[in-house]
Amino acid sequence: MKNKQRKSAIKPIKIKKAFSGKRITKYSGLEPIMHYIRATGIIKMVETLFPSKIYNATKHTNTQILLSIVLSSLSNINRMCRIENFTSDVLVEKLLNLINRIDANTISTRKSN
Repeated sequence: MKNKQRKSAIKPIKIKKAFSGKRITKYSGLEPIMHYIRATGIIKMVETLFPSKIYNATKHTNTQILLSIVLSSLSNINRMCRIENFTSDVLVEKLLNLINRIDANTISTRKSN
């Protein structure tokens, strides 16, 4: 039996800012953009427009995939195959609440239910 549930994929998290030199990322400018997206309620609007049914094998919601495409295009990533490397970044994983990176096959095969 399939486990169907709806949950919010993008939860607000507090990211610690430190200048230690460990795990430096080039996508640090995305944090204020995600803060703005959360503050304006865009995530909730996207979740209502593109609802996701989470099954046992579903790893990523439609909201996570759509926001990864939006954030990658803002970061000047213009190919779908490069989104996989983009979502494997530590900061992007935390911003989008990803367990693992989103591969190109997931993006191309995702259909709305």
